[in-house]
Amino acid sequence: MKSMGLFLILVFSVEVFAKTNLSSDFYFVMKPTEYQQVIEKQVKLELDEQLEDLEIEEPFTTKAERINIKANVTFNLQHTPGEPNHMSFSAEVDSLSLMIGLISTNDEVVTQRGNIRLVTKILGSCQGFEASYDGRSVSLSGTLNLANTDVSPAAELSISEIQLDDSWALAAENCDGFEGYEDQVSKALVDLLTDEELLKEKLQPQLQAQAQKQLDDLSNDVLQPQQKSLPNAGTMTFLPDRISYDHPSLSLVVSGEVRSEFLGTEGVTEEPFEILHRDLLQMQQSQILLSKKFIQTASHQFYSHGLYKAGFESQEIKSMRDFQNNRLFQFFVFPEIMKFPRNANFIINGYLNSAPTIRYQGERQGIIYWNTTGKANLDSYAPKSNGYVPFLRFLTDYSVSGWMQVKEGKLNVGFYSPDMKVQHGWFKVYLDTYSPNKWFKKNPIVKEIKDLMKRTQFDFQLPEFPIEGHGDLKPVEMQMTEDYLHMIYELDPVLAN
Repeated sequence: MKSMGLFLILVFSVEVFAKTNLSSDFYFVMKPTEYQQVIEKQVKLELDEQLEDLEIEEPFTTKAERINIKANVTFNLQHTPGEPNHMSFSAEVDSLSLMIGLISTNDEVVTQRGNIRLVTKILGSCQGFEASYDGRSVSLSGTLNLANTDVSPAAELSISEIQLDDSWALAAENCDGFEGYEDQVSKALVDLLTDEELLKEKLQPQLQAQAQKQLDDLSNDVLQPQQKSLPNAGTMTFLPDRISYDHPSLSLVVSGEVRSEFLGTEGVTEEPFEILHRDLLQMQQSQILLSKKFIQTASHQFYSHGLYKAGFESQEIKSMRDFQNNRLFQFFVFPEIMKFPRNANFIINGYLNSAPTIRYQGERQGIIYWNTTGKANLDSYAPKSNGYVPFLRFLTDYSVSGWMQVKEGKLNVGFYSPDMKVQHGWFKVYLDTYSPNKWFKKNPIVKEIKDLMKRTQFDFQLPEFPIEGHGDLKPVEMQMTEDYLHMIYELDPVLAN
């Protein structure tokens, strides 16, 4: 239900005469506790790839060909507090096996006995050789170096530790060679497979690709443009173009441009605002950082381009319905209303006579206080048999203090200490046609308007940032510093089904 507190909104509007484009740098900072819920997910990886041929030198030269490695890996990426430019990871290899198509030996063993030199030809082969790891779980750990690039961070992964033992089960489909050849090949193969460097070499590219994918997924989410329509005015668009990591806090920082376009009929004004001091970012909290000058200028444009312009009808407002039903009150305050039925529906529209002046008065516990002054007109139209007729005009010098805060993801605006000097006059067409009783006691009406303004609140939708599969980053608080507005965000997680 609308109330007469809409008076303030209605008077903050004028006709549109020009088109104005405002642009500003902006930073969107996501603290680790927010984005780690996206990055720090447990991922199951399947490794299935061909390896290059391997050569075993001891006890005799043996070649392994057509090697296929298969592994199931559980990968975890973690934020590392206090470690600049790095994240950490761990992985568990849940299963690991190699299939070797052919193992072949063609070597010579030379022995010297006195003057006699013996050359022994070593020949042997095994086909379909399978090696399955059956020891304790293989664990890996290491670091992920984050290098900022032009668009999104690049991941460089390094495995620092692998823990595995020599428990392998080996079997071949068939082997040909000297007695004990298969056993000797199996032992040499276990020694090779237990070499940490081999496993590190084969797993590292796979793990690095997964870490980069998780970073890219996050980048793709937060680098999406966000456009908001401004009713009767135009659009406001957030255009992120770069994602980086702040050091040493590892906060994710999205930078870009916010543009507000206010529609009109002639002329274009461009007014850019820059954010120059990255050190003002409060890395402890996820937030959007905007220039306060941009906000102030945009606020003037909101008003002057009719963002808050909206006519209303008297029957929509309880206090006006009550007034129209109270004939005794009308008799002493506004007797002309008595000529109309109790359910008569008056139309009221408002507009500015001058651009409003807005002053910020401080911020406390997430609530920003402000004051606005200006001149406004409020026109009313009376219902008659032949339609609506211009009725009464109010001319107002106003001074209104108010507050705004983030509440349930929206900008919540309220008012207090309204003060207004009101003059009124009758439209000539009404005077000439209907010869009204011009007695009007404005003080009770003005008092009612002030009381209703203090009880009126408005909500405006603020931008949210969806993180696919994890929920939405939603605004929860505003803070104002000398030059900047900080819009604080928290992740509102998706509830499990």
